[in-house]
Amino acid sequence: MNVELNSGESNELTRRELLLSTAAGAIAMQQLTASAAAASESAFIVRPYVQLGDSAHHVREEALTVMWHAAPSRGNWSVEFRSQGNANWIQTAGVFRSTVAVKDIPEHEVFQAVLHPLTPGVLAEYRVLLNGSAVFSGAATSRAPIEKPFRCVVM
Repeated sequence: MNVELNSGESNELTRRELLLSTAAGAIAMQQLTASAAAASESAFIVRPYVQLGDSAHHVREEALTVMWHAAPSRGNWSVEFRSQGNANWIQTAGVFRSTVAVKDIPEHEVFQAVLHPLTPGVLAEYRVLLNGSAVFSGAATSRAPIEKPFRCVVM
């Protein structure tokens, strides 16, 4: 590989120098990615999970509840979501928290945000943000429409 210098000279990079610079770049990227993943993991005591919610009946617009556990006073939490095929993120109405203070368990908070409105049976992407930065993302499918047949196994 030829490299032109400002003075008009041409220097030849050896294969070894090229491989070393490529390896150094790859290692740096790996460390940045690992530190971002560690920061995201350390934000939670229990990582976010999805609940169907408490709707007793099928409705035109479904909802899912995203819940997670974290240490108190971590910062400002928010959740955004979008239905499959939609490019725009929608902010949830809010993030609700309750404190868990039980003997022999460190005090922590349980958070929940409702993803609503969702089209029945459609995949929804969501992301949990801490102080404006995404620390977790996932996807879940809302409850199927009432017209759709289903199967279940009873044992």
